Amino acid sequence: MSFLHISLVFVSYLCGEIDIKNKIMAKPIKETPLLTGEDATRFEQAAQEVVPASEKEINEAREAFDYFASIATFSM
Repeated sequence: MSFLHISLVFVSYLCGEIDIKNKIMAKPIKETPLLTGEDATRFEQAAQEVVPASEKEINEAREAFDYFASIATFSM
């Protein structure tokens, strides 16, 4: 193991994300709560009122992606 990996494991242990005794690597994911009432109504309304991205927004996102892809040092 590399020093970085050992360091990350140690930090995770200190933060309580790793339980050494039971060898549990993470806490279980809790069930997602259901939306009810006004929150559910707002969510449903927002889902129905989706506006497609404009050509300008699409081009800006593509340019940002191309820039970050050009400077990325990891393999894609």
